[in-house]
Amino acid sequence: MRTSALSCAALGAFVLVTSFACNKDDPNSTAYWLGKAKDPKERSEALRQVGRLGKTSDASVVKKVLGYLQEEGEWQPDAAYALGELGDKGVSQDLVKQLDFNANPNDRVGRVKTSTNQAIARALARLRASDGVDPLVRLAGRADDRTRETAIRALGDLGDKTATDALLGFLSPETPAPLARTAVSALGALRDGKAAPRLVVMLYEERGDVTFYDEARFALIQIGEPAVAILTQTIERKNDQVEKVKLASGKPLPEGAVEARAGSVLGAMRAKAAEPVLIATLAKLYAKYKTAKDDNMAGAVVELAYALGYLGTPEAAKALHPLAEDTDLAIRVAACEALTASGDTSALPVLVKATQTGGDDARRAAIVAVTRLGDASHLATFATLAKDEQLAASVQDDKVRLEAAAQCNSDPTCWRGKLGDANPRVRERAAYQLGWAGDKSAKDVLTKSAEDSVPEVRFASVLSLERLGAVDAKSLRAIQERSGDRMEYRAVNAEIARVLAANRDAN
Repeated sequence: MRTSALSCAALGAFVLVTSFACNKDDPNSTAYWLGKAKDPKERSEALRQVGRLGKTSDASVVKKVLGYLQEEGEWQPDAAYALGELGDKGVSQDLVKQLDFNANPNDRVGRVKTSTNQAIARALARLRASDGVDPLVRLAGRADDRTRETAIRALGDLGDKTATDALLGFLSPETPAPLARTAVSALGALRDGKAAPRLVVMLYEERGDVTFYDEARFALIQIGEPAVAILTQTIERKNDQVEKVKLASGKPLPEGAVEARAGSVLGAMRAKAAEPVLIATLAKLYAKYKTAKDDNMAGAVVELAYALGYLGTPEAAKALHPLAEDTDLAIRVAACEALTASGDTSALPVLVKATQTGGDDARRAAIVAVTRLGDASHLATFATLAKDEQLAASVQDDKVRLEAAAQCNSDPTCWRGKLGDANPRVRERAAYQLGWAGDKSAKDVLTKSAEDSVPEVRFASVLSLERLGAVDAKSLRAIQERSGDRMEYRAVNAEIARVLAANRDAN
């Protein structure tokens, strides 16, 4: 009698006898693909599929794949990568032995060796094999640029802090700028506080038209608390190494740039210990801006405003009140959004007043903030604002948040229900509200709404998950992956990346 895949699964007592026969016909089994791998023409694809199937406790599978790595052929890169996916650390030295430090990517055989080197680097990182540190440092120092980049990235992914000194060495001026950027990211992945002083300097360095700011900022957020002291010293203008940095043009850093960049990192990592210096620095730079109306200074004020919003403390929020009344659009928007992030309802009188001043866009920014933070008592204010022809449409659109607040007040069950509302402005308000209320039972619904079709709802949901200490790294990474590179979700995905970097316990 012939057996189908379904009947194989149902054979009960005969499973031990027939399992191999069944599995060799099942494309979701390693037996099937190892059978395919016997044909050299199908071997590369078969090994890729074995890797796709992932970890196994079957030592014979690992042994067979290792055999293909050791056999010369175009399948070797796929065998190496599959070994990383299979998860057996016992093969790490076998992987190292297959590294060819003299591979020449300019001929056919050399290209296979080069690809194999890269796959081995990724496999060692996947296995988190500490005995791969020294070989990867060697590979990163002498191979072609693409292999060097792969090896440097792998040194970070290994998670072994003994690689820190070598990675710091790759930040020297002799290292091509793209590789130095990779080294910065790798240091962030290691989360070693030893790298913080150098990474702070990299916030400001430029080489030609290449800046390291984004990578260095993210790396410092990953390092977290061990970087706070040096960042605080920097924002106080007491970091001698940073003070020596010049732009690629040879000119000094613009006024406010040192404070803005260091402050941005401190805010993004929610470094509450830095609250006093952030508040004092904002006050100092804002006073200078009010005198000089300099665009660079305005930019610094905006960065520091967002930083204080991330802190979410009452004193940080209070420092933002004067900015919410400023008629400069960028400064007002930053203050309004930062106050929303902090959930500071004490700012509502200031925000209501701001709806009456500035240009139409500045007034709209205040209107949105009032509806995000306010309650039923502010509906009367909106009835008055609706009489202004320039604002009537905005008032009509945004007041739904206040109407939802009138219905739910502080009832978390009501707000959880509002996450399913047809109006995205109501869903956004509900997402913020659940975070401000500290409703940890809302974790699942907020994680779901972090994939809402509307970016603003996603953003509010992610911030509330962080506020609740309910960050699920696997779920948020899956949301990033599913959204791909869609333009409308880039800001949200960047925020997810920041949250995951700042919340190492979630990883």
